[in-house]
Amino acid sequence: MAALLLGGVACSGAGSGAGHGGGGSDSTGTGGSISNGGAGGGGAETSTSSSGASGGSVSSGGTSPGGGGTGGTTTPTDPCDFPSKTTVFVMDASSLKDALASATPGTKIHLADGTYDGQFSVAPGTNGTQGDPIILCGSRSAILDQGGTSGYTFHLEADFWILSGFTIARGQKCLMLDGANHNRLRDLELRDAGMEILHFRCSSADNTVEDSVIHGSGKADDGASGFAEGVYIGTNTGVCKATDMDDRSDRNSVLRNHIYDIYSECIDAKEGTFDGEIRENTFDANQINGANSADSWVDIKGVGYTIADNVGKNTGGAGLLTAGYQTHFHTLEGSGSDNKFSGNKSDAVIETWGIEITNKTTGNTVKCDNDFPAAMSGDTNVPCTD
Repeated sequence: MAALLLGGVACSGAGSGAGHGGGGSDSTGTGGSISNGGAGGGGAETSTSSSGASGGSVSSGGTSPGGGGTGGTTTPTDPCDFPSKTTVFVMDASSLKDALASATPGTKIHLADGTYDGQFSVAPGTNGTQGDPIILCGSRSAILDQGGTSGYTFHLEADFWILSGFTIARGQKCLMLDGANHNRLRDLELRDAGMEILHFRCSSADNTVEDSVIHGSGKADDGASGFAEGVYIGTNTGVCKATDMDDRSDRNSVLRNHIYDIYSECIDAKEGTFDGEIRENTFDANQINGANSADSWVDIKGVGYTIADNVGKNTGGAGLLTAGYQTHFHTLEGSGSDNKFSGNKSDAVIETWGIEITNKTTGNTVKCDNDFPAAMSGDTNVPCTD
């Protein structure tokens, strides 16, 4: 594994670069001394070094973590503990933008702790591969912060990336995926967006967001517009304005996340999207306000979704929770149909049904193991199945 330094700050680590120093100064030079030893999979490389005008040093000795399957499919404890071909350490916004623009399959971009001000993007075609994804990683104290409620703090338009561990804050949307496929978003904190927090849009398919904390939507207008979801999958009416085509943001998975302080739904899966998975999340309706018909934890207008083993809350009873989970027909024929609900539970007070299957939607299945003892109308408005 090769190791590079962008930003001119001295740091040291082992193998994967996980132990870099985050407390140095934010010098903008690109020089320094670089040495690396160790390769992914447990092999070793001959140490090399180079020097530059800015001083400082980086070293990575020993071996990087081996194995773990292709595509970074294992979940490490360290957010940067993924095998890679090259590790680039970044310490400031400018060097981060450079690293994002030049990344190639197998590159790991390791964020030092600190705040990275501005908007960041990954352009179409800057793709990893299934076997060699591109990794952007850092601790929660590495914060990408747009600083307002307009624009996208991080805009991903590429395939086979892993975003791991760090924080993305503010902007109109914290994290936008457009035409982005096979990406893994894990152990992130996404917070304080002007509108929606995380949006899969313009046929972004086969992505996963997992084990993350997602909170603080609608900051631009305190949720008054009703455009303040936690996770938004697809596009209203099923057509992406950016491409003027159907938005087939299909097979996206939302797994084991904690989603709270959301003015609209925690998750809204739009018409025209298919076969997503929403499993083992914790939702809190503590700020749901009813604007633009937002009155449930999850609203499904897509087709063929699995919604399973989620836990719903309404801390303090403050949120407007008309139903826990809802299906809706909207615009496109068949929307809101053929979805499966199982193992979802909550003891929060719900004004009507735990799971409400609305008219014009067909083929939805609600298992009898869903449990909403404080739902005033009952667990569901359709016969449950064993």
